[in-house]
Amino acid sequence: MTNIIVHTPGPWHCCVTSAHSPELITAQNKSICSVWSGGSASPIGHEEWKANARLIAAAPEMLDALEEAEYALRLAADQYAEDKGRRSVILDGRLEIVRAAIAKAK
Repeated sequence: MTNIIVHTPGPWHCCVTSAHSPELITAQNKSICSVWSGGSASPIGHEEWKANARLIAAAPEMLDALEEAEYALRLAADQYAEDKGRRSVILDGRLEIVRAAIAKAK
């Protein structure tokens, strides 16, 4: 599988400017996005707002980790099938979950 990166490569970083401005997600001196607290229409707490920003900033590394996990799970599932003469429902199920998450990110 060819791995073509179309998003801004990581690492991404959270940059807090003040308590009343957005969390900025940046990479390579570029602004990726701004994460706001939601304002009066959808108020969320400051800690939840910061946690959302950290989760977004971790996205490139999480995608890399999922791709590595997909490779390892695929090898393990194939080896299980070779050794046992049948597929592992558990390994194949987890592989499907990991592949769906990767597809959603791409």
